[in-house]
Amino acid sequence: MKNLLIILFFAITLPSQAQLTWTTQITTNNSSEFASKLIKTQDGGYITVLNKVDTVQNIPQNIEYSKIAIVKLDANGNIVFNKKINIRDSSTVRISDFIELATGELLMSGVIFEKQNGGPQGSLLLKTSALGDTLWTVYTVGNLGCNSSAACLNLIDFNTKFWTTDAIITGQFDTLNYFIYEYDYNGNLLNINYQDTMVLYNSFTTKPRLFKGINDTVLALAEWQNETLLHKKIDTAFNTYYPTAAPMLSKSIAASIDGSMAMLAAPGLWKITGQMDSIWLHPYTEYEFSWGAGTSQSYLRIIPTSDGGYAMIGDTWNGIVDNIYLIKTDAMGNKQFGQMYWSVTSHNVDVVQANDGGYVMLNTVPGIWIVKTDQNGTIGVADSKFFNNEVVLYPNPTNSLINLQFSQNTTAQLTIYNIAGQQVFTDDIYHSKAYQSSLSLPNGLYIIHIQAENQLFTKKLIVKN
Repeated sequence: MKNLLIILFFAITLPSQAQLTWTTQITTNNSSEFASKLIKTQDGGYITVLNKVDTVQNIPQNIEYSKIAIVKLDANGNIVFNKKINIRDSSTVRISDFIELATGELLMSGVIFEKQNGGPQGSLLLKTSALGDTLWTVYTVGNLGCNSSAACLNLIDFNTKFWTTDAIITGQFDTLNYFIYEYDYNGNLLNINYQDTMVLYNSFTTKPRLFKGINDTVLALAEWQNETLLHKKIDTAFNTYYPTAAPMLSKSIAASIDGSMAMLAAPGLWKITGQMDSIWLHPYTEYEFSWGAGTSQSYLRIIPTSDGGYAMIGDTWNGIVDNIYLIKTDAMGNKQFGQMYWSVTSHNVDVVQANDGGYVMLNTVPGIWIVKTDQNGTIGVADSKFFNNEVVLYPNPTNSLINLQFSQNTTAQLTIYNIAGQQVFTDDIYHSKAYQSSLSLPNGLYIIHIQAENQLFTKKLIVKN
């Protein structure tokens, strides 16, 4: 349920925030559903796809059945629709990638298991309308597609056709051979690129990935048959260019309009030219958060930003607490800000930039949340259940004394406004779980703002002398 910024029943004028921020909880905390990708739609809204919807398990037979759901939000975080789709009766369906087409329609790829215990498996392509109504499906029994709880990133759209990767099992040791399949937008198979075989051995757990570049080029990261782990550029005629060794395995790639690409690789943030030559490399140590002994950090997704820089998201933990973060860099990879959130979720899955310059993140475990920040990464939501930190105000009403109790040590600025929006009190809170002050205010309704590093609490206070 969406948490509103401020709800008042009086005409109160307060200093306005520069940008709208919000949190929207998509599923309950005890839900088994999961999502692996978030996209911004052409109308400024957002879409994610849920897996394991309405799951039914038959444990004695080791069978699981499930649906998927398309969830659409508007630019303000309101849920426009949450549409369930039953792809195939008595089957488990996994959507691993999806994109929005120029028409507003959605294209998805994934897999279908008719029975988990030895039953047939096949790859899935699905096209829906902008409202989530199914237009067509392509189910190829025997092909393996991509079965993963993480986004496989294997859909690339062009003007009149699209690419996806699909796999077949070959060889004595169950090697997966991946090829690029080319379809038109009616689901008709046009071509299969057999000249470049991508392979997945049991010991190599990263599946081939396709990233869209500029001028209808594609960057493919894969283990290539009779070669090694390489990045290759591919044009729409399947010609390959600039094969480059990829010892720094790319977790995510952000293409810029000049053809350059920034990658989250093994040693750090790495930027290369369109010809695969290195421009700069920043080690991850430059972006680490230090908030306790034994802290570790993962880097999951990078996107280009409207100012030519980049935004990165991921998780950080110390063996006791799991937190999520957002980091912004300039075009040269220099850190501009880093925000760590003490949220109820432990995994930051995806991020897109909003039309107003803020950032929208997909978070999971427990539940699924979509969270909007301002351009500085601040989430200013009153009384949001998205944060682990909570604040209690007492007594309320009061004649003078106020107490604030936080669930964790908090550094913040405290500001109190009257109903005319005038500031009547301010103070600083430094690394404390408790705060107390004696006020000298006339009777009336007041609004308390508590601005912490990456969150804003808002409380209503009644003074009765």
